[in-house]
Amino acid sequence: MIDRDGFAALAEQTLEHFFLTPPADTEQYGIGVTSGTSRSKVLVAMREYPVAQGIFSSGPGRMLSTRGSLSTALNNAVFTKFRSRHFNARILTLDRADYAADIMPLLSDFAPDGITGYPHIMSQLADYMDAGTRDGVRSAEYVGEGLTASLNENLRRSFPRAKVSMAYMASEIGGIGRSCEFLPENQYHPLSGVTVEVLEPDDTGEGEVLVSKTIAFGIMVRQYRLADIGRIKPGTCRCGKPVTFEIVGRLGRDYVRLAGATFRRDLFDRIATANAELFEDYRIEAFLENDRGISRGKLIMKVYKKGGVGDASIRKINERFLTGLYVTPTQTLGTLVKKGLFSPLEIVVVEQPFPDETKEAKIVQRI
Repeated sequence: MIDRDGFAALAEQTLEHFFLTPPADTEQYGIGVTSGTSRSKVLVAMREYPVAQGIFSSGPGRMLSTRGSLSTALNNAVFTKFRSRHFNARILTLDRADYAADIMPLLSDFAPDGITGYPHIMSQLADYMDAGTRDGVRSAEYVGEGLTASLNENLRRSFPRAKVSMAYMASEIGGIGRSCEFLPENQYHPLSGVTVEVLEPDDTGEGEVLVSKTIAFGIMVRQYRLADIGRIKPGTCRCGKPVTFEIVGRLGRDYVRLAGATFRRDLFDRIATANAELFEDYRIEAFLENDRGISRGKLIMKVYKKGGVGDASIRKINERFLTGLYVTPTQTLGTLVKKGLFSPLEIVVVEQPFPDETKEAKIVQRI
């Protein structure tokens, strides 16, 4: 079992092998670079790419790719172009800095029939497409982050004719899993040659995801800890695949375990959506605080609404999260506050919208 620090040695082996003994077919290989959003050092490794078997192996003729930064989008476009010998689509890559009203004619002229990218960024881009352009999208592949219920609804409304696929991968080791037509969002089947396990699952079956696979040149990573939290789903899928796994969040980002409680973004989002009249957006900081030698959990909830959030709304937000947010199977946050395991929820109103991030995280654990 290795973590990201331990993976660095394997990554160096792949790079050394490639440059000292270059393979005959270099198009099968690429360099994977992590984004650095996991609060660990950037990893660089050589990856071997099999011929694509996914949704875009023979599908769209005009694909739109956006993953936040232009460099990432270009890397993905080159990878997509070369990993399949029969992929002849035109590819348009966009940076979020391109998102402006004057981009609408370009998107209308390009008329993409396939899209791929981070879900929340693709949702933003939909605002710069007219209805006809959005209706022309027939395939959508979402990668890089989980798909919340509200985001999924928004994307399906934006691209009503798109056949949706989700891919689960890590930049440094490549593809891990892919969804199928019978699976709900955030559930996947392991790709061929990939083993997915869950470390020390709790009563709900959730635990840290471990991945084993060959990276390149026969070099294999075994039980790699990605810091993602997931569970193995029982039974055989209707598509015939025997193994299905679900990703529920990233440890310390949108999935936090603290002082005997578990905080998941989907539960926060559910309450936030039901109370959209009180605030438009939020961010959570979770940490342990020491109060006269007693350690307690602490949550600071920052909220934003254009025009501000009044005192009455703050009281309602506090009440609804304390009473409606279940942080154990049977206990709410309010119950743990009453027991002294958590300090009272602190609501902070911010005056400006939260900054846009490549990988949007609404719950962060402060170390």
